[in-house]
Order: sequence, then C-alpha cells, then structure tokens
Amino acid sequence: MSKQRRVFGRLAPRTLVAVPVLLGLGFACGNSDPAPSSAPGGQGGASGTTTGGSSTASGAAAGGGAGVSAVGGNSVVAGTAGVSSSGTSGSGGTSGSGGIGGSSGTGGTAPAVTCAGEKAGAAQVTLPFVVEPVAKSPLSYAPTGYMPNMANGIVMTPTAADPSTTCHDDLPTGNRGVCHIVTVSGLPVDTGWGGIYWQNPDANWGELPGPRIAAGAVRVQFKAKGVTGTEVIDAWAGGVGWAYGSPDATVPCGDPFMAPIAQFHLTTSWASYEISLAGQSYTSGYGVIGAFAFGVGNAPNIATPGAGGQGAGGAAGANAGGAGENAGGAPAVSAPMTFMISDIAWE
Repeated sequence: MSKQRRVFGRLAPRTLVAVPVLLGLGFACGNSDPAPSSAPGGQGGASGTTTGGSSTASGAAAGGGAGVSAVGGNSVVAGTAGVSSSGTSGSGGTSGSGGIGGSSGTGGTAPAVTCAGEKAGAAQVTLPFVVEPVAKSPLSYAPTGYMPNMANGIVMTPTAADPSTTCHDDLPTGNRGVCHIVTVSGLPVDTGWGGIYWQNPDANWGELPGPRIAAGAVRVQFKAKGVTGTEVIDAWAGGVGWAYGSPDATVPCGDPFMAPIAQFHLTTSWASYEISLAGQSYTSGYGVIGAFAFGVGNAPNIATPGAGGQGAGGAAGANAGGAGENAGGAPAVSAPMTFMISDIAWE
C-alpha cells in the first residue's frame, strides 16, 4: 500500500492541472468586449484566485488559471477559478506487531527435601535380627509393600481366611520367624511382574525413617520352598525410594542402599538362600525401610511353555524383567504358582 500511495501522489497533479488552464482560455476569448479605438492598450489581468485550490503568486499555479488581458480595453476578465483537487486519502497505517515476549525465566531450584525424623544415630537393631519375628515389636518389619500396587495378583498367608503363620506346620529347621504361603494367581498385564517389600513402618515408601540397623551385617538370608520345584523368584534388600538404580531426590527418607537383585530357583524342599550386603553402606541416611523384598515375573517364573518349550527369555523380578518368550516364539503365559518363604534375617 505504501508504494501505491507514492504513485497516486505523483500522477494526480499532472492529470488535473491541464483541464482548468484550457477552460480558462476558452472563457476569456468568448466573453471579452471590444474596446474603443481611442483607448490605450489593455493592462494584463491579475493572477486568478483559486477557489478550493492552493493559491500561488503566479497565475499558472496548479490551483487557479492566470487572468487574460482584454483586447484594447481596461476591463479584465478574471481567470477561471481553479478546480480544487482533493488529495487521495491515505490508507490507514499498518498496525504494529506485538512486542516480542520476554525470555522465560529459569526454573528455581526445588527446595531441599528433608526427612521428618532422626538422622543416623545409635543403632536401634542389633545383629543378627529376624526381619519378621512371630512376636512383633516396633522394630519389626512386615510384608506391606505390594508392587506395583495392591492388585498385583499375589496373596500371602496369614490372611483372615488363613491365619496360619507356620505354613500349616511345614516349617524349615530352626525357623525363627513368620512363615508365609505365597500364591501368584496372575500378574498385572501392563507390567508383567509383582512383588512385596517387608517395610517399617508399614507401607512406608520413604515418607518416614526406618529402624537403624547395627553395622557389620554381611548378608540377608531367607528360606524358601516351591511346590513343583520349577518356581523362580528374585530377592533383594533396600531400594525403597530409589528409581532406575539411584536414590530419588524427591523421596525424603529413602533407603541409603540397594543390594543387587539376585535370582533364585526353588526346589520342593526347604533351602537357605542369601543376598550379599558386601560393599553396602546401609548405616548412613535415615535407617533401613525395606529390609527384604521378593519379585516374580511372567518368565521363567510362572510361564506355561509354548510349542517350542520354555525359553531362557527375559529375566524375572520387580526391577529386572518383563515377560520373556518361549524358545518356540510364543509369549509366556501366566499360570498359578505357589511357594513358601520364612526365616528372613540379617546376619
């Protein structure tokens, strides 16, 4: 539009000025009266005054035509009034662009997360200690941490329907704690695994500190027994409040350590298994929340073999594995699995 305005402003005066000059000449020639022969020569006419146009000192102004002198007479015919040429109205200016928004500020540092409890102090639990003794105390642990949630397909005694804490008197030699019968009827299809943490306090996922365990433990041992001898479980200690192998900074009282996950193949007889605590600094931080945990996955834990037989497929466990595949290529299929676990102790 700015280019058009410049073109119109340059061409319009040349077109409109030529018309009033010709009209002025025609009007003067047709209306002047002859003067007597004795009269002196006529005086040139004064500059015409423009009506509506811009007046100038010269008669040839763009606004008005110049007066033409009468022939032989004193009378002067006034120049024809100039034709006013109204200028082309300008188009409205282009609206300005909005200002550029300021740069977004850098997010502030998240406030430090602190645990609402005592930091490491004198040990509250001496070694060796039973994680879940029959005679419970405020320092005892209980299997309250269902993973990934309560609907994970795992049921354990004691329950209201089966209050037995002794696996119906099928106990390992020298048993020192509560014995559980674990039944896995089907795992969540979205995760393919499930597990349970022994926690203190109950269902504590890092909001509160756990008991402080004396230094010097080298292992967490437990006893377990399968029904068919094909059961496989994973087990570990610590790791509450961890994510992807590292402590989660948003969890105020998480465990100060996580022992590596180990896999165990059960038999039809009671056997002792252990989780190594070598190199684990469990006495720092706010105590131990997760003293023991187990996990089961779709394969090879409770897989029904496909046409090609059960594969060595994906690893089992809460953190380690998704569903594996059979050697024949068919996905593993969940089937009921039962095993017993008891006598969990730090030594």
